[in-house]
Amino acid sequence: MSGVPDKDFVVEKIVCGNNILLLHTKQDKTVVFEEVSSDIYNFEIGSYRPIEKWLKYRIKDAVPLTFTDLNHLKNMIIAIKNTISVMEEIEELGEEYLE
Repeated sequence: MSGVPDKDFVVEKIVCGNNILLLHTKQDKTVVFEEVSSDIYNFEIGSYRPIEKWLKYRIKDAVPLTFTDLNHLKNMIIAIKNTISVMEEIEELGEEYLE
């Protein structure tokens, strides 16, 4: 995570691509989360994408993000990355694993 402003900030726009998540702020700053693939950003639980939903609610309501909020977002990214990894391992085991 880089580009973190010194004080709370409001996110104006989200861009995810090339394994980078960019949060553009209303204060003309950009917070960068590296190693966030589109699979992680677009990961669905039920019928929604947790990272996207969490960020979009904050954009919609113009909620200022704190350093604690950024750590929460980072932990969400890590949890989803690990979940995808475990799901791939289970998939590789195949149906024999269930017997």
